[in-house]
Amino acid sequence: MNLFPLPLPYVHRLTRYPTGTPVQPIDRRRTTCHDTTQYVIVDYVNRKKMSDPALLILASLAEGDKHGYAIMEDVQAFAGERLGPGTLYGAITRLEDRGWIRPVNADERRRPYRLTAEGRKQLQTQLTSLDQIVKVGQRRLKQI
Repeated sequence: MNLFPLPLPYVHRLTRYPTGTPVQPIDRRRTTCHDTTQYVIVDYVNRKKMSDPALLILASLAEGDKHGYAIMEDVQAFAGERLGPGTLYGAITRLEDRGWIRPVNADERRRPYRLTAEGRKQLQTQLTSLDQIVKVGQRRLKQI
């Protein structure tokens, strides 16, 4: 009996368990709570965790509206990280789909983006989390 049914797209993201055993689609076998939890964790990691490019883009837009090239230049200046066009626009699309940024109407050829309230909240959450990690890491380094 499947107590926690998940849509099939969630199931097909994971092809092997950490032990190396192949994963079968949920409708071909009995599903345990462990299996369902694993799918939820995999989905959380795939969809909720912010990747580095997303974090860098949100940090750049926290300063104000920018178009893609300006974001690339800003990220290069403050983080020393060069985002290629594929990485940049792929991340912009994902951020837009999540509602964390939105395009701004402009008469120019370039399309500027703006950080939304939800995007600002997500950025703050991620920065707070990173700050905690940095503090713990620095404290542990001092102990050595």
